[in-house]
Amino acid sequence: MATTATPKTTNCRRCRSLLTSARSVARGYGDQCWKQKQREDAVKAAGFKAHQVASARELIEDGAIVPLKPGLFVVVSSDGSEFYETTVDTCACPAYEAGRACYHRAAVLLAA
Repeated sequence: MATTATPKTTNCRRCRSLLTSARSVARGYGDQCWKQKQREDAVKAAGFKAHQVASARELIEDGAIVPLKPGLFVVVSSDGSEFYETTVDTCACPAYEAGRACYHRAAVLLAA
């Protein structure tokens, strides 16, 4: 009876770095890439559209999302004139208050 052994090393599915820990090898991602994958999966599960995810990533790259305390962020509006307190569940922006999904929450999900 042949058994299939888990390889001792492999490359990360995201960044292609060499993985050596048994846990990382088993899941196919290093610790940082695994955390990022979980954040990206949360954004997908929340139903954000591609343009919202792109805007969220731009906010993060521009440094326009600032943590105030655990779970609470200040996020800058697209034109830079407003600031919104945002969590993974709520946002003070007009879009969210009108019942629409906003990219500020997507940014928090990706950054948290």
